[in-house]
Amino acid sequence: MPQKQTWLLTAGGQIQCRRCQGTSRRTGLQCGAPAEQHSEKCRFHGSRATGPITLEGLERCAQAKWKGLGDTRAQRALDRQAMQLVKVCGEVLKAIQT
Repeated sequence: MPQKQTWLLTAGGQIQCRRCQGTSRRTGLQCGAPAEQHSEKCRFHGSRATGPITLEGLERCAQAKWKGLGDTRAQRALDRQAMQLVKVCGEVLKAIQT
C-alpha cells in the first residue's frame, strides 16, 4: 500500500494545505481534495461529522433517534407490543370459534 501524502499544493503551487486522508474503496487511491482546517478529512469524507460526545448526548441521541416514517424507537416498541396483543387476541378468538 503506498504511503499517503500529507500535503497538497493548490492554486498552481502557490498554496500549501493538508491533503484529505480518505481513500477510495473502488480504486484504492487517496482523495485529492484539501482537508478541512480542524480535521484530516475533507468535507466529503466526514470532517464535520462529530456526533454526540458526552454520555448525556449519547443517551439523548439513542432515545430520540428517528427511524422509518417519523417513528421513534420507543413508538416502534409500543407498536410491536400492540401487534403481539392483537395476535394473541386473534388466536383466542379462533380457539373459541372452533
